[in-house]
Amino acid sequence: MKKVLGLFFLILIIGVPTYVYTSSTFERDVPNITTEHSDFWNLRDKFKIKIDDESGIKFYKVVIINDGKAKILLKKEFLPSEIKKSVEIDLKLPEFYNVKGDKILLKVEAVDNSKWNYFAGNQVDKEFSVNIDTTSPNTEVINNNYGMKRGGSGIAIV
Repeated sequence: MKKVLGLFFLILIIGVPTYVYTSSTFERDVPNITTEHSDFWNLRDKFKIKIDDESGIKFYKVVIINDGKAKILLKKEFLPSEIKKSVEIDLKLPEFYNVKGDKILLKVEAVDNSKWNYFAGNQVDKEFSVNIDTTSPNTEVINNNYGMKRGGSGIAIV
């Protein structure tokens, strides 16, 4: 009886950590947060953010920090039946939000559906420092040709 009980505990002591270490439900990779934009944003277009993870995204939050003040723009928690492996966010500033200065900080937080960290999942925080560019390009005519006829050819250099 003691040998069977000892063998059971030995299998339990070796088997459970091996399962936790090798199982895909206990994966340890943090979600990947990317954006298509460079360092500039004109505030009219949507700021696209993509979050990917192999175990699925459970929660994400987007915070804007401007002039030392933080404001939550988006916050979404998925139900277990709604969990997706990839989430695309089209971020648009609300009409009432007034940006001061020419820089903002976008902070994106994401948690995946892994059972790692005592069933809390893997969490990642990523910050994007964005320069605000609301000045339209300035153009002027350098030289024009009045001798151009319909159906002819010409060139425009911008």
